[in-house]
Amino acid sequence: EADLLPRYSLVLATSQDDAATVLQMAPTARVAVYPNALPPSEIPAVEEEPVVVFSGNFEYHPNVDAVAWLASAVWPEIRRRCPDLRLRLVGRGDKFIRHLLPSGLDIEVTGPVEDARVAIARGRVVIAPLRSGSGTRVKILEAWAAARPVVATSLAAEGLDCRDNEHLIIANTPESFGTSIAELNADPSRRTELALQGHRLLEERYTWPAVWKLLDPI
Repeated sequence: EADLLPRYSLVLATSQDDAATVLQMAPTARVAVYPNALPPSEIPAVEEEPVVVFSGNFEYHPNVDAVAWLASAVWPEIRRRCPDLRLRLVGRGDKFIRHLLPSGLDIEVTGPVEDARVAIARGRVVIAPLRSGSGTRVKILEAWAAARPVVATSLAAEGLDCRDNEHLIIANTPESFGTSIAELNADPSRRTELALQGHRLLEERYTWPAVWKLLDPI
């Protein structure tokens, strides 16, 4: 790949970190950042439910690992602190995670859904608890598109030009992840503030028209 990349007139990377990696491999390559993005869309007009939503393809091992961590290390404490909340796992590949879910913890598995944006928009809090994998996370962009507050690990937010406690909340331990969810559950105004800031960042930086502008000077 190092020999091949300089032959292209332009190499697109989805984040500054990825662009730096390309240049380490092929210092003479011409590289530009072209982030993952979503088409412009209206915020789904649905009612918020007392659920925490994690959406993804559960055929993908990092998402399976995230569910195992949630079910064993995070959600039991959430159920103790927030008995009104349910965890909803949205997406295909549900057969790969059902065995990880203890009974009695109010964890729902939807399987494939017609419109993930609508399912995400119903969440009181949207989470991205990934501990492995790479690349930028469309699931966070989808949560911002639905104007939902996000709690994510540092790895899940990697590659996004966002700030902790402004556009989302970063938490990397079971204790901090659970506390962040519980505090947002108890604070509607904070949820609204985070959701609006995330949605604003999406519109400014991560919609198709916004990222197309990045290519205009090239």
